[in-house]
Amino acid sequence: MTVDIETITNIIDEAGKEYTQSVTANHTLEIMHLRDDVEEHAVNTAYEVTQLRTRIESNEQEIHSLKSEISSLKSTIVSQQRRIEIAERLMLMSYIGLIGLLVIIGYFMIG
Repeated sequence: MTVDIETITNIIDEAGKEYTQSVTANHTLEIMHLRDDVEEHAVNTAYEVTQLRTRIESNEQEIHSLKSEISSLKSTIVSQQRRIEIAERLMLMSYIGLIGLLVIIGYFMIG
């Protein structure tokens, strides 16, 4: 039984074509899976970015609110400090008046 070289070449060529088609199909399938993974990752990332932006905006609003509250508290502290200073002056004047009254009473009792 003799085998023709052309027949062997044709068989090898056919096998090579089938192998190439099989490898190409596998690579195409892998590329499709990778594409799906990338698209899913992109959707998830976009969702996470949206959530982070929402949190950032919320935090910025809270920071602004806290700054306003701090400013209001500073004003209240300054006002309270002024009231304390006035109260201290009034107490000092009351002590001075009381001492003066005691001096006058002592003067009349001695005198």
